[in-house]
Amino acid sequence: MCEVYAATPREVGEALGFLPRVPKVLELRGTRLPDLFADLKALGEATGREGAAEALAQTLRARLEVV
Repeated sequence: MCEVYAATPREVGEALGFLPRVPKVLELRGTRLPDLFADLKALGEATGREGAAEALAQTLRARLEVV
């Protein structure tokens, strides 16, 4: 079994601190399907692509209904 390391938001902030303009860091934490849909929504909001994120979420939900 391999171990996975995920940097904390603080570590990411420190690593990006040298940039003249520090980018916004979006922390995605989905471990269950509802969490993943919430992360998708947050990603859409952060990128100004709310409509695309919602459309993708609807498509994925519909595919899950078939399963």
